[in-house]
Amino acid sequence: MAISSLCNHPIKSHTELIPALGHKPKYGNTTLATFTQDGETAWKCTNNGCNVIGVHILYRLSKVTLNNTTVTYNAKAKKPSVTVTTRDGKKLSASYYIVSYKNNTNIGTATVTITFKNGYKATTKKTFKIVAPKIAKVSIYTPKAEKKALTAKWKKISGISDYEIMTAQNAKFSKRKKTMKASSNVTSVKVNKLSSKKTYYVKVRGYKKVGTKTFYGSWSSVKKIKVK
Repeated sequence: MAISSLCNHPIKSHTELIPALGHKPKYGNTTLATFTQDGETAWKCTNNGCNVIGVHILYRLSKVTLNNTTVTYNAKAKKPSVTVTTRDGKKLSASYYIVSYKNNTNIGTATVTITFKNGYKATTKKTFKIVAPKIAKVSIYTPKAEKKALTAKWKKISGISDYEIMTAQNAKFSKRKKTMKASSNVTSVKVNKLSSKKTYYVKVRGYKKVGTKTFYGSWSSVKKIKVK
């Protein structure tokens, strides 16, 4: 907060680059504020008969933080907001710095560069992580055996595009494997054209499409059933 005075009423210092009321300051030497030192600008009033002098002070930079350090991928550029505080614990106006982002769209580590200006001289970098969407593991129920078919059933999960269902005649899912898709709003699907009297293994997982990428959840536990 600035300290101000009327002309002919001396003050010792100011804490922002705002002239004292009534004075016509002429600025002298400037020391830029950094992370290690305060900045200051000396000034003298040029009004006739006024001998007031003062120093504008910019408190040194203390801390730079991001409002999020881990964000979820959504195929769009991510830009966590920046907060800068000075040594007096107050938030610094964004007019004193420029923020730029790099590698902030795809999964991985993004970089934020904060470059200070207007009486400050410093540059600092922060990083944040962009992670894949979390897909919950599906809970599968015992399938229903039918004639040359089975009906797989599971508990609904949210935040996905669709389900993937896989069946096979062995637990390694390498024999007579069959894969099907099911809409995210259903919790069962019938698998037809199976071999009669054979045992089948079944598992389900959810997946989510984001832009051009597809993210898969873990497979459910495996259930087996002998079809009719």
